[in-house]
Amino acid sequence: MWRGVVFISWVLAGCASPLTEARSSFDEARYPDAVNQYARLTSEVPRLSTEELFEYSLYRGLSHLALGDSAPAERWLTLAKRLADAAPSSVPLSERNRLLSARRAMGHAPGD
Repeated sequence: MWRGVVFISWVLAGCASPLTEARSSFDEARYPDAVNQYARLTSEVPRLSTEELFEYSLYRGLSHLALGDSAPAERWLTLAKRLADAAPSSVPLSERNRLLSARRAMGHAPGD
């Protein structure tokens, strides 16, 4: 039984998105770690799906914003907005709201 649990855990860990660790750091408010982890994933960006690229750009931008790094936050949140605008049905409402809140905090009007 125990071997089965270990095997299933190993398989599920292998199926995790490359974004999982960085997103966990963000969710745990470890923003410097999240920024570093997202930066290390830069080589993976060309292989990300559109949904993963949206998540990557949103949470990389939010991580920079949490640290007060406005220039990289602006760059990544702008990419997230472009992706969300291009495929609105693929972005969960909670993520869209998080993006809009972050952009408002940076001085953008909702339609910008």
